[in-house]
Order: sequence, then structure tokens, then C-alpha cells
Amino acid sequence: MKKNEVRVGNLVSVNGSDYLCYITKIDIAHATVSRDGEVYILASWTDLYGVPVTEEIIKDLGWINLKEGEEGKMPFGIGHGLTDNNFYAILGDFYILIEFVHELQNVYFMVEKEELDVSKLLK
Repeated sequence: MKKNEVRVGNLVSVNGSDYLCYITKIDIAHATVSRDGEVYILASWTDLYGVPVTEEIIKDLGWINLKEGEEGKMPFGIGHGLTDNNFYAILGDFYILIEFVHELQNVYFMVEKEELDVSKLLK
């Protein structure tokens, strides 16, 4: 993961595991991440990974039901590409590739000027 891709508050995976944490501080050499009140300092950005976006995550966060087309509460659409299996944020005529939860958080913040609540994803 690259430090220029994330913001404080983004959800990331530690060492590619299912253990998800929030970034709480960004430095040149490392990031500080926390979960459940525990604080970890990672020596390298190579220890952090993006959390891949899935249909289940999209639904858990309140976007439209992709199969049934029910309206969700989000300020922009999310859809699958016609020729690929990627997710895209749809903002009018603009399509933004969304591969990871932190990218979705960043687009949401850009549009709504508030954080996307991803606490449902912590297991």
C-alpha cells in the first residue's frame, strides 16, 4: 500500500489477514493503526493492504441491492463493469474504479464531506 492512497480513518488489512484496522496516523516511514483500543505501529507500508470491495461489502454499507435494484441510502451509485468484474462509483457521467474499501471511503468523503461508517466490516 502507498501512503498517498490513504487518509486517517481508512480501513486496512494488516499483513493481508482478515484483521482489519483503522489508520490513525500517517508518517513517511510507517502508519499507526488501531482497533478496539489497541494501537500498533507498523514499520513499513508494505505491512498494510487494501480490503477488496465485494458485493457483500457494498450491501453491508447500504448501497443498492445489486441483484434486485432496490435503492440505497448512498449519494452515488455503485455498479459492475459490463466487460469486467470491477466495481465503479458512478457520479453522473463519471465512473471511478473502486477496488478497495479505502478508495470507497475516500470517494464518499469527497462527495459527502463526512466519513463513511465502515464499522460494520470489523469482525
